[in-house]
Amino acid sequence: MPRKIDPRWGEIVPQEPPIFMIEDSEAKALAAFLDVSREEDIASLKAAVEGIGQIYFARRAQDEEGPTRAERNEALRRLAKAEDFVQALDALNHRAESALMDALQLYSDRSWMKGLGVESAFHLIEEVKRASGDVDIDIATGYMRAAVEEYLPHLQRQRGPDYAINLSLAVDDVLDLYHKITGKAPTHSVVSRADNTEALNSKAGRFVTMVFGPINRTLKKNNQPEILPTRIFTEVRRAVERFKSS
Repeated sequence: MPRKIDPRWGEIVPQEPPIFMIEDSEAKALAAFLDVSREEDIASLKAAVEGIGQIYFARRAQDEEGPTRAERNEALRRLAKAEDFVQALDALNHRAESALMDALQLYSDRSWMKGLGVESAFHLIEEVKRASGDVDIDIATGYMRAAVEEYLPHLQRQRGPDYAINLSLAVDDVLDLYHKITGKAPTHSVVSRADNTEALNSKAGRFVTMVFGPINRTLKKNNQPEILPTRIFTEVRRAVERFKSS
């Protein structure tokens, strides 16, 4: 029999992630690339990119220092079966709660957000925790249980370093931002260069490359390995495929 996993939630103090910011010149270059010209829109774009980067670094810090995958999965399994769902939700460790948000965002039944009148998975979790009466708790917890049960097999199959999983989520976020600003579906193509290397050639892919420049700079500044271009290429291709099928 597999050994029982007892989450050690109280013992974990995640390492503080680095502060991620981009230069004003970088924000203007991103804006010009997407044909954004108004000052307030440039500021919004800068804030959005910095938010994506900060979430990426926060996830890295949590996964390096926080609860193990087995503890995360066990916490979610207990949540799905809990009689007192709200109490179990309050007790989730940070890594399990992050996975719960991913589960809701990827849940195949997309009607939950519109049906419950919430803007995001984060807002739904907060509403259920507060039991404010703004959402129907029984319906909300039903959706959350179903999303967790659908997502758990994926989590249990995960292999390889967690930073690769976090990279996939970050690329998804960047392409969502591209789609939101341009109104165009992201595409993927690669071009060979004179020095026998390859580069992303689609506009969405080049936008991803531009965003990950400052992320790699921050990794290097904090003595962490930079993300290889081939890893970014792979995740852009996968993300575009997911976007097409959604």
